[in-house]
Amino acid sequence: STPSANVLQCMLRFVSSAWLQPGAQLSALVGYSGVTPASRIPSNILQVTLAPSFPVSAFMLAYLSPAVLVVELSQSQWSVSEIVEAGLGGGFDGLSLSDIRGVRAWLGNETCAGCGYITATRIRCLCGSPMLPSPTLTLEIGKLVNLTSVPTVLPASSVTVARATGYTWGDSLVVTASHIGSATPLSFNISSANGLTMPCANLTVVSIHQVACDVRFLLGTWNAFSSLGLTLVFTNQGVGTDGVVHINSGSLMRASLDTSIIQLRINPANMTSQLVRTWGRPASVSFTLPQPMWTPGEVAGVNLANSSALYIARAWISSVPCTGCTFTSSYEVTCTSPPGATPLQLATVELGGLFNVTAPQAQTVALTAAPIPLRWNDVLTITAPSIGVVTPVSINITTGTALLATLPCVNLSTPSANVLQCMLRFVSSAWLQPGAQLSALVGYSGVTPASRIPSNIL
Repeated sequence: STPSANVLQCMLRFVSSAWLQPGAQLSALVGYSGVTPASRIPSNILQVTLAPSFPVSAFMLAYLSPAVLVVELSQSQWSVSEIVEAGLGGGFDGLSLSDIRGVRAWLGNETCAGCGYITATRIRCLCGSPMLPSPTLTLEIGKLVNLTSVPTVLPASSVTVARATGYTWGDSLVVTASHIGSATPLSFNISSANGLTMPCANLTVVSIHQVACDVRFLLGTWNAFSSLGLTLVFTNQGVGTDGVVHINSGSLMRASLDTSIIQLRINPANMTSQLVRTWGRPASVSFTLPQPMWTPGEVAGVNLANSSALYIARAWISSVPCTGCTFTSSYEVTCTSPPGATPLQLATVELGGLFNVTAPQAQTVALTAAPIPLRWNDVLTITAPSIGVVTPVSINITTGTALLATLPCVNLSTPSANVLQCMLRFVSSAWLQPGAQLSALVGYSGVTPASRIPSNIL
């Protein structure tokens, strides 16, 4: 700019390490439109020297493996327009446009990987295993100038988790660690020691020291793990030959929080409710999930393979598969029950082939039987919701441990929708043994197998 007739100003944005040598004197070439050659202001007249520059801050996130380097500069990355306006668009001293906009780093003698600008002034690299005390960092800007610094090492003691144990599907996972937000991760994954990894959805950078995500995509096998780790995923950014920053999505970078740091544990999720009211005959049954099913936005945001399969639900009642399972809402799965199913049995719903949600015992219906003890010629009255809606064709009494001595209970009747009765006329001496527990097999027309009322319920 020319603030006045006697003043010329410019901002020093492109520098060379050679200019920082002791005693280096700088001259200026001032170019005018349509004029060749440029006008020179000699060094002995300009009398300008450069002082070395240093990063504003440099942090080594040593709680991650590999360690992540985050450097803040006082100046922003050179833009393509600046380079072109400076007459360097076609290159400079053997350097291409991509060279001038790029950045590299060394920690001691170790070359850092994946260095790139994540904001106009912030640079991120992966630098292997942190070394203590931290060696000198050398940051090369545009293959023109080197900046040096000694990074502040941030140890594992700087990491805290809002609640280390007992997470379940849908919980918010909040991790606080020095400058973890400054590193701007792309996604957050939960991982196990055997290498299985699933994304934690809806990653949010809460602050420069805190990130949060929703525990949404889980593996059923993780319920048995005492602890799980966390892996941060970063974009691998590079500068193309056109000088534009490109994100190489096929070459993402990862750094992990060790399980010994996090001690993360996943608890099994229980089904909110199961609506099973049929006895014996296949019928419509529904199951309510504790959390809404994964949304298309969540699925798209985590880049899971075969994402369409994530919307497939399967269900079992007492380990026998249901059929025709569909989502009737984000929380509800409806299926057709298998033959022989009863409201006394528990259901399990599998979501996307990943995670099982099981109904707790409290979801079954209550059943009572009288009289107790039952004697020969007594009328056995069984009371349970809907047990008398469809009249069975048979009731057989058997032991609770084997289908031995299975004998009919006769004069079958259903006095009401919730009552089933029969008379005990055929008995076995084995049933009279001390502690013998009896179960019932309720048969329905055209239905195989019969529905079982277990001895611990009867």
